Amino acid sequence: MDRSRIPSVAAGAMLAQAAVGQVRVERRQTGQPHKGKAFAAVHAHSHEVPYYAGGLCAKLISEGYVGYIIRTSNDQNGGDHTIGENVLNNEQEHLKMASALGFKDVFDLSYRHNRMNGISSTDLRGRLILIFRMLKVDTVITFNPWAPEEENPDRWVTGRAAEEAIAMSDIATEYPEYLEAGIMPHSIGESYYLYPGFSF
Repeated sequence: MDRSRIPSVAAGAMLAQAAVGQVRVERRQTGQPHKGKAFAAVHAHSHEVPYYAGGLCAKLISEGYVGYIIRTSNDQNGGDHTIGENVLNNEQEHLKMASALGFKDVFDLSYRHNRMNGISSTDLRGRLILIFRMLKVDTVITFNPWAPEEENPDRWVTGRAAEEAIAMSDIATEYPEYLEAGIMPHSIGESYYLYPGFSF
C-alpha cells in the first residue's frame, strides 16, 4: 500500500482512498496468509481500538498476524473515581480488552490524559520506533494523523508520532544507539488509519 496516496480512514476492514475517491472493503481471507507477520495498534485511550478498529484487529489476528497494542495516555480522566483509581481501573480494563481480542502483549506509555500536546513528540516517536523495531512490526493501525477537526490532543499527537515512527523505523542513522543493543532498523510496509471524530 502506498501510504503517501492514502490519507485514509480505517474502521473495521474498510479503507477510504481519498486520492482516487474509491472505497475498498478488505474481506477476511481464508487460512492464515499473514502467518509470521506482526501488527501494532497504537491508540491514545483504552476504548479507541476496540471501538473503532476491533474488527480489523480480530481479522488480522485470525489471518495469522501477531497483534500488539500500544496505549499512549494513562486515561486518568476516564472514570468517576480519583485520578489514581481511574489510572489503575483503565490499565486493568485495557489488559482485559487486549486479552479478549487476542493481542500478544500490551504497552502502556502512560502520558497524562489530555496533556499530550505538551509532551516531546520526539520522545514519543523514539519510543514507538524502539517498539516497532523490537517487534519487527509489518503493519501499524493508528489515528489518521491529518484528520480534520480532531480536537483531542492525545489522538492527534499519537497519530502524528506514529506516522513519523513508521517513516523512520528503517533509517539506521535514526537512534543508532538501538543498533548497539542489537535492535535493527525495520521497514513497515502497511498502515491503517482510524478516525473516531472529535469527541473527548
